[in-house]
Amino acid sequence: MDSYASFTHRLGETFPFLGFWFVAGLVIAIWNPGHMLILTVSLGITLAILVVGPYSAALLYLLRLQHTLGGYLRLPVCALLAVTVVLIVDHIVSWSALELAVACVVVVGGAIIGHDGALATLEIREFGRESPDYLMVLVFPVATGLAALAGYCSLGFGAGTYRLLAAVLS
Repeated sequence: MDSYASFTHRLGETFPFLGFWFVAGLVIAIWNPGHMLILTVSLGITLAILVVGPYSAALLYLLRLQHTLGGYLRLPVCALLAVTVVLIVDHIVSWSALELAVACVVVVGGAIIGHDGALATLEIREFGRESPDYLMVLVFPVATGLAALAGYCSLGFGAGTYRLLAAVLS
């Protein structure tokens, strides 16, 4: 993606990714309509991109492990940190086995995206080409979590609309 692109262009480029999370929310609504799983997914991806990913990047650079094993140590360290965070949160909220597995997958994926995003932001700032788009840094993770929630809520909205129209027309 061009670093000189406008905010609306950058947000438009993320529509396939946001569409994936919308469909994931819809699938969760069909598969498991309980509220805990969708909250786990939407909050997990948002907080993983915003908090866990940049924290793992900072941890790697603080310990000077970013170039160890040719840079291939980044993924295992990022995944280990994400799973550790999920296990700590599981100790507090007591997820079911399914919710724990989904949380691990979502937070590891979000942490990897957040890690790469943090490194890209630091690289833009280091080379001084332009200032990072802080609005996109904040809006993208929040929009990702909200897309999952929107997909989840769309099934209920569709079913409610159908029942309303069926009641009005009969």
